[in-house]
Amino acid sequence: MARAKKKNPVRIQRKETVSDDASVKSGRVEKRAGGDGRFDQGNKGKKLKKSSLSTANPDPYTRRELLRSYLSSLLLPLRLSLKFNPISPRRGAFEIYIVTKSGEDHNIWSGLKKGPPRKNKFPDTQTLFKNMKSQL
Repeated sequence: MARAKKKNPVRIQRKETVSDDASVKSGRVEKRAGGDGRFDQGNKGKKLKKSSLSTANPDPYTRRELLRSYLSSLLLPLRLSLKFNPISPRRGAFEIYIVTKSGEDHNIWSGLKKGPPRKNKFPDTQTLFKNMKSQL
Protein backbone atom coordinates (compact mmCIF):
# COMPACT_ATOMS: atom_id res chain seq x y z
CA MET A 1 0.00 0.00 0.00
CA ALA A 2 1.17 3.44 -0.82
CA ARG A 3 1.47 5.82 2.07
CA ALA A 4 -0.42 9.08 1.81
CA LYS A 5 1.73 12.17 1.84
CA LYS A 6 1.43 14.29 4.94
CA LYS A 7 0.52 17.88 4.37
CA ASN A 8 2.62 20.55 5.99
CA PRO A 9 1.06 21.65 9.28
CA VAL A 10 -0.51 25.09 9.38
CA ARG A 11 1.84 27.57 10.98
CA ILE A 12 0.38 29.92 13.55
CA GLN A 13 1.90 33.35 14.08
CA ARG A 14 1.09 35.84 16.82
CA LYS A 15 0.20 39.29 15.59
CA GLU A 16 -1.39 42.26 17.35
CA THR A 17 -4.44 43.38 15.48
CA VAL A 18 -7.21 45.94 15.66
CA SER A 19 -10.20 43.85 14.67
CA ASP A 20 -13.50 42.65 16.13
CA ASP A 21 -13.00 39.06 14.99
CA ALA A 22 -12.42 36.80 18.03
CA SER A 23 -9.79 34.63 16.34
CA VAL A 24 -7.86 37.71 15.27
CA LYS A 25 -8.20 39.37 18.70
CA SER A 26 -6.58 36.35 20.32
CA GLY A 27 -3.57 36.97 18.09
CA ARG A 28 -3.81 33.74 16.09
CA VAL A 29 -3.60 34.14 12.34
CA GLU A 30 -3.14 31.31 9.87
CA LYS A 31 -0.41 31.74 7.31
CA ARG A 32 -1.25 30.70 3.77
CA ALA A 33 0.93 28.18 1.98
CA GLY A 34 3.28 29.65 -0.57
CA GLY A 35 4.89 32.28 1.62
CA ASP A 36 3.56 35.21 -0.37
CA GLY A 37 2.95 37.32 2.74
CA ARG A 38 -0.84 37.10 2.69
CA PHE A 39 -2.80 35.92 5.71
CA ASP A 40 -6.15 34.22 6.07
CA GLN A 41 -8.47 34.86 9.04
CA GLY A 42 -10.08 31.52 9.89
CA ASN A 43 -12.67 30.39 7.35
CA LYS A 44 -13.68 33.86 6.19
CA GLY A 45 -11.25 33.82 3.26
CA LYS A 46 -10.19 37.45 3.73
CA LYS A 47 -6.66 38.21 2.61
CA LEU A 48 -4.63 40.76 4.54
CA LYS A 49 -1.15 42.06 4.00
CA LYS A 50 1.31 41.80 6.86
CA SER A 51 1.57 45.57 7.13
CA SER A 52 -2.18 45.97 7.54
CA LEU A 53 -2.21 43.81 10.66
CA SER A 54 -0.40 46.38 12.78
CA THR A 55 -1.43 50.02 12.60
CA ALA A 56 0.18 51.14 15.85
CA ASN A 57 3.29 52.67 14.26
CA PRO A 58 2.79 54.19 10.80
CA ASP A 59 5.69 54.43 8.39
CA PRO A 60 7.75 57.66 8.18
CA TYR A 61 6.00 58.91 5.04
CA THR A 62 2.60 58.62 6.72
CA ARG A 63 3.90 60.44 9.80
CA ARG A 64 5.31 63.14 7.53
CA GLU A 65 1.95 63.67 5.86
CA LEU A 66 0.13 63.71 9.22
CA LEU A 67 2.58 66.31 10.50
CA ARG A 68 2.24 68.35 7.33
CA SER A 69 -1.57 68.42 7.48
CA TYR A 70 -1.53 69.40 11.17
CA LEU A 71 1.00 72.18 10.68
CA SER A 72 -0.80 73.47 7.59
CA SER A 73 -3.96 73.92 9.64
CA LEU A 74 -2.01 75.80 12.34
CA LEU A 75 -0.16 77.99 9.84
CA LEU A 76 -3.23 79.30 8.00
CA PRO A 77 -3.51 82.45 10.17
CA LEU A 78 0.23 83.13 9.77
CA ARG A 79 0.07 82.90 5.94
CA LEU A 80 3.05 80.58 5.66
CA SER A 81 3.51 77.67 3.31
CA LEU A 82 5.22 74.33 3.83
CA LYS A 83 7.73 73.00 1.35
CA PHE A 84 9.51 69.64 1.44
CA ASN A 85 12.92 68.92 -0.01
CA PRO A 86 12.72 68.00 -3.69
CA ILE A 87 15.16 65.13 -3.11
CA SER A 88 15.21 62.63 -0.26
CA PRO A 89 17.61 63.37 2.60
CA ARG A 90 20.19 60.84 3.67
CA ARG A 91 18.95 58.13 6.01
CA GLY A 92 18.44 59.37 9.57
CA ALA A 93 18.83 63.04 8.62
CA PHE A 94 15.50 64.53 9.62
CA GLU A 95 15.64 68.28 10.26
CA ILE A 96 13.13 71.10 9.97
CA TYR A 97 14.14 74.63 9.01
CA ILE A 98 12.31 77.90 8.52
CA VAL A 99 13.54 80.05 5.66
CA THR A 100 12.64 83.72 5.94
CA LYS A 101 12.09 86.11 3.05
CA SER A 102 15.61 87.43 3.51
CA GLY A 103 16.94 83.89 2.91
CA GLU A 104 18.06 83.09 6.47
CA ASP A 105 17.73 79.48 7.63
CA HIS A 106 16.49 78.85 11.17
CA ASN A 107 16.73 75.28 12.45
CA ILE A 108 13.66 74.65 14.57
CA TRP A 109 14.05 70.90 15.05
CA SER A 110 16.71 68.25 14.45
CA GLY A 111 16.39 64.51 14.91
CA LEU A 112 19.97 63.65 13.92
CA LYS A 113 21.21 62.91 17.43
CA LYS A 114 17.93 61.46 18.75
CA GLY A 115 16.91 57.83 19.01
CA PRO A 116 16.85 54.90 19.14
CA PRO A 117 13.96 54.21 19.36
CA ARG A 118 12.99 55.53 15.97
CA LYS A 119 9.92 57.34 17.30
CA ASN A 120 12.24 59.86 18.99
CA LYS A 121 13.50 60.94 15.57
CA PHE A 122 10.16 62.60 14.78
CA PRO A 123 9.05 65.84 16.45
CA ASP A 124 6.02 66.36 18.65
CA THR A 125 3.65 68.70 16.81
CA GLN A 126 3.03 71.01 19.76
CA THR A 127 6.75 71.44 20.47
CA LEU A 128 7.45 72.01 16.80
CA PHE A 129 4.75 74.67 16.52
CA LYS A 130 6.06 76.50 19.61
CA ASN A 131 9.58 76.53 18.12
CA MET A 132 8.22 77.86 14.83
CA LYS A 133 6.34 80.69 16.52
CA SER A 134 9.41 81.65 18.56
CA GLN A 135 11.52 81.98 15.38
CA LEU A 136 8.98 84.19 13.61
